[in-house]
Amino acid sequence: MKPGFLFFGFAANGGIVKVSGIIPVIVLCFLILSPCAAFSSDGKEAVKVYLDMRTAYGKWDDGLFGSRKYYKGRLVVYLNQKTGKRIETGFDFVPDMPGTLIRREMYSEFVFGKWLVIHGTPGRKSLEALKKKGIIYLRNIEKMKYLYSVSGTIRKFRLTELSGKRRIHLYLDDLEIESLKK
Repeated sequence: MKPGFLFFGFAANGGIVKVSGIIPVIVLCFLILSPCAAFSSDGKEAVKVYLDMRTAYGKWDDGLFGSRKYYKGRLVVYLNQKTGKRIETGFDFVPDMPGTLIRREMYSEFVFGKWLVIHGTPGRKSLEALKKKGIIYLRNIEKMKYLYSVSGTIRKFRLTELSGKRRIHLYLDDLEIESLKK
């Protein structure tokens, strides 16, 4: 037998399949290391903050009677560590334009995204980008349900728990709104 790498896997019929060579090892390493490489830049770090916050919120929301307080404490510690850091959400916000411009808050229209409420004044750059698209586009935002991503620097936060509905309120500086539809 030639020297080299040996990789064992399980076949569909329950037997063990032996694959030798370096190609399966490279593919396996790529699959293991690719999620880690996705968060190497600063922009991806902001997305990681959002994903980690969503995971921590899920533990707080889904926790049993005794563990909710524990997970809420962990979420508060996590959010305190991330104050002053940048966050970027996924494209799951549908802004209600009067609410966004007057009340200065955004929330997700989707059921799975109602856990996060974003407060802040949209930056001049974001508002100019919306103005360039025209008044018809602004009128169609609510009708057509255009999706937006929100990013900014976390200034402060608040956790609310009213009638079984738990929410995270983030107050952002340098708020930027990016449209999925260009």
